[in-house]
Amino acid sequence: MPTNIRPMSSSQGAGRKRIILGVTGASGAWFARRTLAMLEADARVEEIHLVISGSGLRLLRDELDLEVSKSAEIPAALAGRPTPKTEYLLDSDIGASIASGSYAVDGMVVIPCTTGCLAQIAAGISDTLIERAADVCLKQSCKLILAVRDAPFNRIHLENMLRAQAAGIPVCLTVTHVDALVLARRGFNHSINYRSVVVLGTATLVEGGEKLDALHAFSEHVVPGRWDEARRPAEQELKATWILSLPLTEASAKVRSGPPEDEREDAGLPVWGGVVPIHLAAEPPIPDAHAGDAVPYAWPRVHDGRLGAP
Repeated sequence: MPTNIRPMSSSQGAGRKRIILGVTGASGAWFARRTLAMLEADARVEEIHLVISGSGLRLLRDELDLEVSKSAEIPAALAGRPTPKTEYLLDSDIGASIASGSYAVDGMVVIPCTTGCLAQIAAGISDTLIERAADVCLKQSCKLILAVRDAPFNRIHLENMLRAQAAGIPVCLTVTHVDALVLARRGFNHSINYRSVVVLGTATLVEGGEKLDALHAFSEHVVPGRWDEARRPAEQELKATWILSLPLTEASAKVRSGPPEDEREDAGLPVWGGVVPIHLAAEPPIPDAHAGDAVPYAWPRVHDGRLGAP
């Protein structure tokens, strides 16, 4: 039976949230770091239960260069700041408090979430504490967010997402576009300029003529004019392709722009500081062995990372 259960009634109010944060081994340790830091800084959050899978611990070590051998030090190391609200739980401890429905929580987020973890949750399999806690959230109708990061997705991944959504899990889509490298005079202050958006909502499967229209629009956005030049999708190809529609009813965006933020004492160092812009650029096409005398793709349609007529 779970131990140390401290039930919370909903009467404790909006200012005393109890949140579970799961971290698995998909690329994106920075998202886990930012999420934990934001939860710690949020006055509405009273308690955070942090659970990291074995692959998640390897991820933190590889992507953030964190020392993960001492459990008590992991939360502060991950957040990059003191974490007085956070309790660290082992993913193998399926008898922990959050594994019981009698221990009330206000929500759970798994970020990053592997497609393997998604599959386990969608199938109702609870072999680990992260999976068990997610299963409890579904039973208790608590908000559960799975930030799946193992793109590109195949049909099985999408089916698991729809299965999880049918069980009550909203879809969370994250997109980040890097605009520049930001080089400071101290390595620690290096950064990137970026535009990032997170969309949360309920996705629906697009079928019939609307599906073909969506594929047409997608093709024209990526390779303008190619839809009219290439062979149309066959019926079997259409069946093997899923299109999901996600309404923009709940979304947030974050942008970082501008020069580096140097420490005052570093400003006079004889080290270059500034911004290195990054962009995509199309180049003249390279034909394959079967191109023959066919007219080459009009590559200027795609230029400087911006799609459309030049």
